[in-house]
Amino acid sequence: MLVTNDRSFFFFCKQIYQKASFFRTEKGSRYHRNNTIYEIFYLVFLFWKVFIASLKSVFGYHKTSRREIRTTIVLEWENKKLQLNFKEFSKGFDQATVRDLKEKCKLLTNVPIATMKLQVSGANLKDDNATLSSVGVHTNSVISLNGELVDESVVKQTASGNPEEYGLMVRIAKIVDTLSDGTVDQIEDFEEMISASSGKKLNENDKKKLQDKGIYLSEKIMQGLISLDGVECPSSFETARQRRRDGVKLSQQLLERVDKSRAVVRDLCKK
Repeated sequence: MLVTNDRSFFFFCKQIYQKASFFRTEKGSRYHRNNTIYEIFYLVFLFWKVFIASLKSVFGYHKTSRREIRTTIVLEWENKKLQLNFKEFSKGFDQATVRDLKEKCKLLTNVPIATMKLQVSGANLKDDNATLSSVGVHTNSVISLNGELVDESVVKQTASGNPEEYGLMVRIAKIVDTLSDGTVDQIEDFEEMISASSGKKLNENDKKKLQDKGIYLSEKIMQGLISLDGVECPSSFETARQRRRDGVKLSQQLLERVDKSRAVVRDLCKK
């Protein structure tokens, strides 16, 4: 007989007890079994339970509850598949929010929330206050995580020394780099187009090109300003706050430059 768990072992002991020889003691017309052998097997059974419990404790085994199964999802990060569950929420995914998911991801991967990008079925999870069920997360959903780990040497240079401040600085740097590199070159091209058009009689097609170029640049810079405004820096993150102020100042300078060029375009289009 194969003994696989404590219950099967109990029945195994019981069968041995039933087949074993029992001493009988006669008292009047009744017979009483001597329980010595049964007591021995009962003690062995208790020992088995303690032994199994000890093994489970050593190897971290625990029985998965139904709630845990219902609230488990899969996190994909750096070619790894990790499991996350929300069993502490009584209503599961109807109660847990995107922010709760980010906090769990941070604990598991050390990726700062500020640099974290989460996707489910190709859709970005942006609203921290949205419940997981409302954004399409369900049992065994696969969540993709992208984000940069903390550079400890850079974190030490921040005012707070907090990895989250470093994460905010990374976000700000990406926005500013987009503005300072590609946008500046496009503004220079726009200004050259205006210079080449000065003193010429423009047809409707040329006028539209200049006007569309100016509108495009203005909208692009405004998007950068909105993105910078969306980076919320706590008062203690002074280094990140200063980086954001510098980014806003650069954006405003570029926007003023484009507005001046668009004013010249309007005058050219009147001729």
